[in-house]
Amino acid sequence: MTSALIEIKTVEHFPSARIVSLQGDIDELSLQDLTKHIAEMTREEKIRDVIVDLNNVTFMNSKGLSQLIVVYNMLSSQQKQLILAGANEFVTDLISMVGVMKMIPYFVTLEEAISSLSS
Repeated sequence: MTSALIEIKTVEHFPSARIVSLQGDIDELSLQDLTKHIAEMTREEKIRDVIVDLNNVTFMNSKGLSQLIVVYNMLSSQQKQLILAGANEFVTDLISMVGVMKMIPYFVTLEEAISSLSS
């Protein structure tokens, strides 16, 4: 499997949020750096919300999903929020089937996830 591309962007009008865009195949190996990136990024006290944009993820296995749960637990312990958005049908089925949507907020589109920050 090829490694995932990770890109971090600031959310306009929400300085306390960041978008982490993932692209490619997501498995345990491709997400080894994700936790490190998010941990470094959220050391800033003002960062409260991290939106993971899954729009360009072509594949995710259970170990990749487990890594997202590790990130969720890390952020929750700091009173910060992880939000998932924009997954394709395969990834949506996976995160729904294992009950992740009951734990981590999920939105069909990135725009909906960003809009949820104001509420």
